[in-house]
Amino acid sequence: MQRLVRIWLVGATAVFWAAAAGAGERFYPVIGPDGKIQQVRGESEVDADADPVSAKKKATAAPARGAAPAAAAPGSAGVAVAPGDGRAVEEPEAGKPSVLHAPYDSEQYVDSEAVDAAAASPASQQRFYMIDEGSGPRISEMEAGEGAGVDAPVVTAPLQQEPYESLPAAFTEVEAAAAAREFPELPACVAAADLEQAPVLVAGTPGTLLVNRAAYMFLAPSRVLATYRVEGDGPRTIVARSYSRKDRPPAFVHPRLAFLGKDGCLKRVLHGYFERRYQRTDRRHTMLRGDLLMHAQEAWLLVLAPREDDKTTGELPFLESGHGQLKFTLKK
Repeated sequence: MQRLVRIWLVGATAVFWAAAAGAGERFYPVIGPDGKIQQVRGESEVDADADPVSAKKKATAAPARGAAPAAAAPGSAGVAVAPGDGRAVEEPEAGKPSVLHAPYDSEQYVDSEAVDAAAASPASQQRFYMIDEGSGPRISEMEAGEGAGVDAPVVTAPLQQEPYESLPAAFTEVEAAAAAREFPELPACVAAADLEQAPVLVAGTPGTLLVNRAAYMFLAPSRVLATYRVEGDGPRTIVARSYSRKDRPPAFVHPRLAFLGKDGCLKRVLHGYFERRYQRTDRRHTMLRGDLLMHAQEAWLLVLAPREDDKTTGELPFLESGHGQLKFTLKK
């Protein structure tokens, strides 16, 4: 029986509050500062407009259209009420933008749009940028908006170099006069028509030459296997690589290399230029490598076929072969 009476009282209380809300008040669920849901009582606009007394009070409280806003109450200096809005406007100090406050649960909260506008950087604000031009980082002071096009430096990890074995020096260089005597079949100057069709060595793109039996079948008396025009001016570096056809034991094709000037005339002949040996991997056989410095006045590279009677000063630190694969790459 007591339970029935209690249920009846709860129901009567709910009906009473609903009737009171319908009479001119509304309750709104809001989240309080502590995170809990609270009921906030507010006046119903529909009922207030229907009630002549409430409408009269609202008309008395709100200023007429075009009238000046009411003076701030004592103790609230710097705050005035915006006409027809019901939102408080904070009087800005000298050089500071206005910030709108919205009344909520007897407190004042700043609109997010007003915060963003107030925190925006002035057009004349100076900004600082870290710039590294190769000689160490430095601080650069710029006006706002000037550094928009500055690209941040890209930090890259150093590339892992493949391990190699340094070879004993066996380099030989024969100048033009001595080369003409040592290689009489090689012309002192090559005709321009014979050089026009030569492929071009460009930076980063290797020129590959396969030296096999077919390469010797139609070999010219000059014994030139291939001719390359080297791109660019000034001193350049060409990387020469030779790949063995087998690994036990590895043997490498090691041709002499002749350099021609821009006029097509012979300048010098090189041999013994390989400096490093790389062991075989899952993708290739054992490899030799040498970095060749090309002079500014040189423009053409000739690859000469090996001869059985080729002699070198000193014993080479690797086995030679008449067959194999060569690659020539112009360094960037």
